[in-house]
Amino acid sequence: MRNDEAKSNARGRLRRIEGQVQGLQRMIDNDAYCVDVLLQISAVQPMSEDVEAAYSAPWPVPESKAGILRFPDLVPISPDHPDTPAHLRVREALGRWEKPALVLFSDSDPIFSPRVAERIAAHIPGALEPEIVAGAGHFLQEDRGEQIGTRIRRFVEENA
Repeated sequence: MRNDEAKSNARGRLRRIEGQVQGLQRMIDNDAYCVDVLLQISAVQPMSEDVEAAYSAPWPVPESKAGILRFPDLVPISPDHPDTPAHLRVREALGRWEKPALVLFSDSDPIFSPRVAERIAAHIPGALEPEIVAGAGHFLQEDRGEQIGTRIRRFVEENA
């Protein structure tokens, strides 16, 4: 049986998911584009319309969204994917990186779990222990911008 705090947290997460689903339904009804939908489901904290508009600004017309719509196809999901060699070269280079590295991930990213942060930090010789930012999704800078900025500033100061 879950304790009261765990139940409350689960209920809050379900309410947030319900709100996101309702928002997605409105976006689909209003012919919102993929970028807008991905942004909505990737964030944990509510975003203002101005912030959402800023993310969409580089792609003002449907034709300009062709590149961003192809982006997910560029992420290798199999060894024979055409972009796998480039990603493996980056992985190899990170495995030799001995300068300090700050690895920040969120606790609620729908794409990458905190376990990914642990694996990345373990792979980079100069990485600090990964830091998991509470209450953030895939867009940490939007969900916890001030906290992230403060942490990055401190990291730079400590490692300058």
